[in-house]
Amino acid sequence: ALVQEVQLRAHERGIEDPGALVDLDSRAWNELSEEEQGMDPNSGSLVGPLVEASGNDSNSYFFDAESHRFVYRVPEGTPVLTFQDLAAIVRLASEQAQTLLCGSGVSPVSQTSVP
Repeated sequence: ALVQEVQLRAHERGIEDPGALVDLDSRAWNELSEEEQGMDPNSGSLVGPLVEASGNDSNSYFFDAESHRFVYRVPEGTPVLTFQDLAAIVRLASEQAQTLLCGSGVSPVSQTSVP
């Protein structure tokens, strides 16, 4: 989905070959080698907490994006990415994309607000 978004936005800005600007890798996580997965600074992280509310009770849980499963207890030493962390990662990626596009002589991407 991200690769398609990059291609769409690049095309909108008159860039016919976005691959010339950035290496577009559309492989799924499980298609990457162990070495490639290990190069991801967020490898092994959980996302959360998510909250399940039922009446007056609520339970927190986390999502393991690599195994596509929910985790109700975070194993000791496992990093957790909060939604604020994810928003910061998206902001940084957006800034880097804007810098990349501006550096190629294309007008900047419109800024969107990420909480």
